[in-house]
Amino acid sequence: MSENLQVELVYFYPKENSKPHKTDKFELIYDEQNPIPILRRGLKFTIAVRFKAKTYDPQKDRVRLIFNFGPTPNPVKGTRGSVIISPTRTRIEDKKTWGGNVLNSASDLILEIFAPPEAPVGVWQLQVETSRINSTLPATVYNHENDFYILFNPWNCHDLVYMPEERLLDEYILTDVGKIWVGPYGSSRGREWVFGQFDACILPAAMLIFEKSDLPPASRGDPIKVSRTISKLVNSNDDDGVLVGRWDGEYDDGTSPSSWTGSVQVLQEFLDTQSPVSYGQCWVFSGVVTTSYIYNSCFCSW
Repeated sequence: MSENLQVELVYFYPKENSKPHKTDKFELIYDEQNPIPILRRGLKFTIAVRFKAKTYDPQKDRVRLIFNFGPTPNPVKGTRGSVIISPTRTRIEDKKTWGGNVLNSASDLILEIFAPPEAPVGVWQLQVETSRINSTLPATVYNHENDFYILFNPWNCHDLVYMPEERLLDEYILTDVGKIWVGPYGSSRGREWVFGQFDACILPAAMLIFEKSDLPPASRGDPIKVSRTISKLVNSNDDDGVLVGRWDGEYDDGTSPSSWTGSVQVLQEFLDTQSPVSYGQCWVFSGVVTTSYIYNSCFCSW
């Protein structure tokens, strides 16, 4: 009896997929050792599956892709998606569920996959399940070793964070340097702030924020709940969040709020220590929240 197909590798085309997904500015995509795919929900993306010894035969082989989110993935809660590969399926019709098409199977199995516009945002994992048609052999499961990110998609009209004005999206989502207003009422002034949302530390730091939160994985596709979680966790009070606020001028055991020039240094320290960073005031909180929100448009577009 013939054995199941054995997966040799899976390739996500991180650079190629990043262009239509508008994620090509993220540094993680270009890591030479381990490029991380960063995708937006509600769009198609291309992956390749290579098998050992023999190629995919649609008349004999069954291939299923399983996409998992969180510690206990559940299809009912939207944290588990399944795509059964079929050569007869020529287009993705259902925009609310995971779907897939075969683009080429002459050598590697080249697939077009669709992530639904309500998928939870964050880190996903992929399993490839192979079996033989009309066989009693148990399926073989390949666990892809590298995670990938799915983000909110304000360019997609089916996503709750959709925003039709592309000019504003260029500013809100794709511009990484801006101005923050500081100072008391009547004498406030603008100062440059490096939001740095595409830096390699930002996505992992945002994931750490959610690990510290009580927001369940199934709720991480809801932009309102995600936004509230970020707003809550940017402050260390009661939640072991990102920043410790201080206004008394005593900053010797940390960094003076006025010394920060951007969000990257704050979030890098938070990621490295996994502890609240000292110290921040209103504009520092504002800058870090904005970077985290931009990530979540990256999570969300607000």
